[in-house]
Amino acid sequence: MMRITGSLIRRLADGFAAAGMRIGFTMKGLAMGDKEWLDRQFVRDMRLGIALPSLETDWDEMSRTQQEAVLARWEEVRGTIPERIIRLEDTIRTKQDRLYEEEDFAVSCRLNAEIAELASRIHDLHIWFRVQQDLDEETRRHS
Repeated sequence: MMRITGSLIRRLADGFAAAGMRIGFTMKGLAMGDKEWLDRQFVRDMRLGIALPSLETDWDEMSRTQQEAVLARWEEVRGTIPERIIRLEDTIRTKQDRLYEEEDFAVSCRLNAEIAELASRIHDLHIWFRVQQDLDEETRRHS
């Protein structure tokens, strides 16, 4: 699992700045109730094993501080996706090894279905990993 550190956040902020955006990755501007609000903007997806954005408020209606907090939280979540994919790929390899040795047709079919489901999860995680670019586009439009 990737650990979010101050230097990582600084590098992300520098990357945003290079793209012409000013993003502050702090929660300083959020009051305690706002931190609870931020927690409600993400819902744990049990299938993918990560929290996904589920905004209660339209992006345009959020304050700049709220938008920055949502982006910072999403970066934390995004940072966990590569490790999640690696774990799913390891599970697929284990199931494939079992499949190659399996002689029971029904068990082979079940293993194939499980492998397909894991591959689907990986695909979805790749899509979510690229969502940052979409969020950045939204930020650029509203800054």
